[in-house]
Amino acid sequence: ALGFSNLGEDAVIRTIPLAAQSGDSLYSFGFQMARLFLDMDVSPAGHRLKLTRDDASQTLPRTIRLNHFGSLDNVSSIGFLELLRAYERWPQALEFSGKIVLVAATSPSLPVIKATPLNDKLPAALIHLTAAENIINGTWLKDAPVWMRLAFTLLLTVVFCGLHTLLAGRLRRIVLLLMPVLYFVCAIAVFHVGWVLPLFFPLLAYAAAGILTYWQDHRLGRRAILQESRQIQDELESRQRALEEAQQRMAEVETQLAAEMDEKEALYDAVKAFYAPAG
Repeated sequence: ALGFSNLGEDAVIRTIPLAAQSGDSLYSFGFQMARLFLDMDVSPAGHRLKLTRDDASQTLPRTIRLNHFGSLDNVSSIGFLELLRAYERWPQALEFSGKIVLVAATSPSLPVIKATPLNDKLPAALIHLTAAENIINGTWLKDAPVWMRLAFTLLLTVVFCGLHTLLAGRLRRIVLLLMPVLYFVCAIAVFHVGWVLPLFFPLLAYAAAGILTYWQDHRLGRRAILQESRQIQDELESRQRALEEAQQRMAEVETQLAAEMDEKEALYDAVKAFYAPAG
């Protein structure tokens, strides 16, 4: 296979270009390995690449997100001298049909070393091999469509509001805290089948819904407290006025009673003086 080997300047290799436009399309080494293995012809199709043969066809993006296999321990390898010795001893033991064989230096001191999300020191040639394997098996990582990202963002927001409304107390707090964990587990499960679900914006929307909801609850609670406090204050003032009016009426009654008592005492004295014997 003949193709360009540029991987870009990123510190960690997550994506790889399959084609570069320079007059005619130039194809990457990993893409060419996969194309020859599949025995397909390639033709540009707008922003995608089309692989065809008599009985099958498929289209690929010009840049794919790699589904990395991990480290060198996950690759079947054999030293070149060991290969030659095995061939001299028994050539039939070397069965390479149906396999991609890459002859490359793998010692960390020899080849160009790149970092991947799973390995900080991986020979660059194996990144092209990863690209070839992803294309052959169709296992490169695919970003979720825009509608799916928006749907998950909206779904988490609606779920939070629904749970917040239906549940109460400690159960509500536990369930609402477990929801992001559940979504993360679902994202990992979907990742294993080659799809990349968004994490940042759905979880950000979930957190924003939580903050907004609790702020609204706090505002409504504070308003209820203020309203209840105002009602209590009004009731106290009303009772205070009633008490003052009662005290005023009591004072009037006492004054009236005192006047009647004085009047009765005066009448009593007058009657007593009338009936008293003359000296």
